[in-house]
Amino acid sequence: MEREEMPEPTLGDLIVALTEETSQYLHDEKEVNKVVAFRLTHLLNNRSPAARRWQRWN
Repeated sequence: MEREEMPEPTLGDLIVALTEETSQYLHDEKEVNKVVAFRLTHLLNNRSPAARRWQRWN
């Protein structure tokens, strides 16, 4: 069975996913945006393996 190629994620995809997940726990839109901005900044500036994988996709 052949493996289907996964579409390349975009920064917009990451922002949407973070926003959707965060909105499940916080109901104040400003707070959701703050948490998403914090996590996104941390992910893009961190040198963890997960951050390196994300940056390699772009």
